[in-house]
Amino acid sequence: MLKLLCATTALAICVCASAAGGQTLPPASSPADAYARGCASCHASEQRILRAIPSLDDEKRAAWIRQFMAGHPCERDDLKPQIEQYLLEKSRR
Repeated sequence: MLKLLCATTALAICVCASAAGGQTLPPASSPADAYARGCASCHASEQRILRAIPSLDDEKRAAWIRQFMAGHPCERDDLKPQIEQYLLEKSRR
């Protein structure tokens, strides 16, 4: 049910973005803002995501997050680099 809701939400966002006539969306003001704009409609809390990120050094964890994000749908693909930074910072243990 949640996957269907996320898919429906993502589709609605794409339709609205197309209907907006190609308007440029404002950039995120911070990595946390990028997460809020690109992920929070499906992932209200990042805790479940953070638990899935392996405990590795920063370089290996960043590579893992990049690989994960490359195949994961996101409402704002332009914000993925900032979202990756946010997840990297939040997953430091």
